[in-house]
Amino acid sequence: MLFCAFVGAAWAGPTDLPEITTDLENPIYYTIVNTRSSQPGGFMYYAGDEVGLKDEQVAGVEAKHMFYFTGSHDALYVHNAATGKKLASVSSWTEEGTVWAVGVSPKGGGLAFGPQGGLNGNACWNEKNYATNSNTSDFTTWSANDDGSIFVVNLVEDYDINVDAFYTIECPLFEQVQGVKKGLVVDGEGNLGWNTVDLTNKNCYWIPTKVEGNAVALKNLGTGKFLNGTGLSDEAVDATVKVLGQAQYNIVLNGTTVHANGHGNGASASGNIVNWGGAANSASAWQFVEQQDPDAVQSIEITYEFTYKGEKLDPYTQTVNTVTGAEYPNITASFPFGVSATKPEGTIAMEDAPAKTVTIEVEVNLPFVPATDYASIKNWYYIQMHSSAGYGKYLQNTETYIEWADATVNADEIDSYTWGFVGNVFDGFKLVNYATGETKGINSDGSGNPAMGDIDTATLWQIKASRVNPDAEHFCFQYLGSNKYMNAQSGKVAFWTDNDQGSTMWVTERDMSGRADLQAAIDAVVAENYVGGETIGCYTTASVAAVNEALDAAREALQGELTAEISSQKQAALQAAVSALQVILPEEGKYYVIESAKYTGDLVYAHKDNKIYHSNQKTNNLSEVIWQFESNGDGTLSLYSVSNNQYISELGWLVPSSLSDATTCKFTIHPQGNGVVFIKGNGNEMHAQGANAGELVRYNTNEKGSASSWYIKEVDAFSYNATITDAGYSTLILGFNTIIPNDVEAYAVTEAGNGVAEMTQVTGVLPAKQAVILKGVAKDYEFAYTNETATVEGNLLKGTLFNTNIAEEAYVLGNNGGVGLYKAILNQNEGTAFLNNANKAYLLATDVENTPQGTLRFKFGETTGIEGVIEGINANAVIFDLSGRRVAKMQKGIYIVNGKKVYVK
Repeated sequence: MLFCAFVGAAWAGPTDLPEITTDLENPIYYTIVNTRSSQPGGFMYYAGDEVGLKDEQVAGVEAKHMFYFTGSHDALYVHNAATGKKLASVSSWTEEGTVWAVGVSPKGGGLAFGPQGGLNGNACWNEKNYATNSNTSDFTTWSANDDGSIFVVNLVEDYDINVDAFYTIECPLFEQVQGVKKGLVVDGEGNLGWNTVDLTNKNCYWIPTKVEGNAVALKNLGTGKFLNGTGLSDEAVDATVKVLGQAQYNIVLNGTTVHANGHGNGASASGNIVNWGGAANSASAWQFVEQQDPDAVQSIEITYEFTYKGEKLDPYTQTVNTVTGAEYPNITASFPFGVSATKPEGTIAMEDAPAKTVTIEVEVNLPFVPATDYASIKNWYYIQMHSSAGYGKYLQNTETYIEWADATVNADEIDSYTWGFVGNVFDGFKLVNYATGETKGINSDGSGNPAMGDIDTATLWQIKASRVNPDAEHFCFQYLGSNKYMNAQSGKVAFWTDNDQGSTMWVTERDMSGRADLQAAIDAVVAENYVGGETIGCYTTASVAAVNEALDAAREALQGELTAEISSQKQAALQAAVSALQVILPEEGKYYVIESAKYTGDLVYAHKDNKIYHSNQKTNNLSEVIWQFESNGDGTLSLYSVSNNQYISELGWLVPSSLSDATTCKFTIHPQGNGVVFIKGNGNEMHAQGANAGELVRYNTNEKGSASSWYIKEVDAFSYNATITDAGYSTLILGFNTIIPNDVEAYAVTEAGNGVAEMTQVTGVLPAKQAVILKGVAKDYEFAYTNETATVEGNLLKGTLFNTNIAEEAYVLGNNGGVGLYKAILNQNEGTAFLNNANKAYLLATDVENTPQGTLRFKFGETTGIEGVIEGINANAVIFDLSGRRVAKMQKGIYIVNGKKVYVK
């Protein structure tokens, strides 16, 4: 059978706003409880159209105690389940109602209800403190800053109790105070009492044997006896379950309300059961917690390894009696004020027994933001103390002592009332004052009154909870290692041995936006550490000097009377100086290498396969690492490879890093200091992938000193090594002007046809992008860069600066029975092209006339390049003329004999 009743389930928090009902067929109901501390408040209820609101201390709630809300939180209509009308005033209900507002109470700890825009005024709902009756109270209007105007709302929903299931009946008061579950338990002698819930003890379990309406019979599993008021009986007795809210109930049997006697406001360990009334969160409030079969319970010792920001804290061990598959229990460790830890996610497994270690990162949530030292303080506060109504005065620094006094600090921004916190919640805090600066902090040895003293010997204060305002906003300062609290006494701040109202404090953050914004602007500029210099990639000395001048002016303004206007002006001046910084950039027409600042000696180079790499193995062919920077006229630069005669494209350092894309990548230079730069293109950084060799990739870290850091160095001497093999010939084309070495000959082809290539020697300077045939002995020849210029007229040779597929018929250098120009074999891309290697020449077939045999011999002003000259020949030799026809005998001229060229005189 199923027991269902309206109950205020545990709501998310006392300052969480209630949900607005949008479906009037299914209202979202809440109870509203007043929190007055001097006499516990009760449930608000509908008291009639002409009476309005009242509240009362009752065991269970009815329809009159249930409210729902429409509109919005700042235009709120209040409805009650017992009437079709809306709240018009605290003393009446009408069809139209009145628009209200709900928000967090200015005092904290709950919500305030009042007129639109008036939650800080004197027209908020207020309970009259049971002035006319000890059980009920009328309502009036009052400031939202006292206890009578603070309310907590609790969601109303269904709650189920199942017949023949296992339950523990727990009193939440003890867990709230001690963090330990306490409930109804039968001791070893068969006496009913309350004690710690032990899931291995069957005397802690209760089984509902009958559930009808709001009546339930409860049998103790261990003894087989039934709950009967303050004791047990052999026969079933119906208990009446009365709803309190927050999933809590009164349990009444034979007129007796089950109450945990000797509870000590939730601090005691155990006791007997007596008859007593009470509301939610009292020692008469109980929860039914369904459990698994106790025979499956096992004991597990859980050790929590607590950490905070990666640092280990003291470990904590607790023993849990539970079942496999159950959630981890709440952590019962004691933490400093503002520190909490969330129980581990997941469930307990059988293999966890008998012990398990869990690492938990604790959370710190303080009502203020501390700093590690004075210089890093970003948040400054006014500190109010003494939480009694009408007090709440401000902590102030004077020359001789610390006082608590009235102040209009929010309007006047008084520095002596402005405080910062230096330290951490585990070791304690030093309190510093904005007016006295970084050299002083509140100092006391615990015997004398607190006063400002040397910051090095300043007292470390621990943050403790307030006994009278136990919430996250209120706290007390305790002298480290003692029971002494900073306390408001006769205008001065002295010591007291109680965390009571006079020791209670709370903070309001001072609006330091002008100072904070200017300080942040200063810090941002200082962090960049702009340094001038004379090398590429440095800021100019003059532009850095302008930034430092603006910095000095901003710092000076921060030390004086700072208005929002002055702060804005100084920030703008700083930004203008930074924006005007000038970088020493590479010059057009000059040559540069790009060297990794992380991997020393690694240079960026253009590979012959059209990709971009970095390597420290390019010293033998420096032309591959030579780059030029060209301005795009918009503040960006394009990067040009001298050896490959191409620009880094939009695909610049993607994989593959194609250099052949028509659209060039636009780069900007960003100094890191000391000539080290980021080179950014299209929002990404040029990045060296791997040490000493690898492709260039794109990255975006802005991490100084990383593999995205480079030097740009000007060079005025570099060269290319060209190799001539034993055949005595080679071809060459370069992307820059070079000096032809004295011991090698370079030739252009100016005519081609009839089996002959007319050779014209090129001397002195070989112009960039001119292809030539080299002739010399077998060795390497160094072609050095020169800024001298030259021209070559009528050269038919073409060439490529990188490995390129040529989709046209052409002649290339070969040695097939003799050195000459031979038809290239189309073996690339399924016979549609041939691969011409980087820095090599070729001759297009369209520039050659009447050479059907596909071979061109070299003619250097006379017939040369012939393998032999003979007077006669063996009669059995196989002879061809230059047209490829076989002949019987030779006349004067050139022939192919046994695969070799011969000349007959």
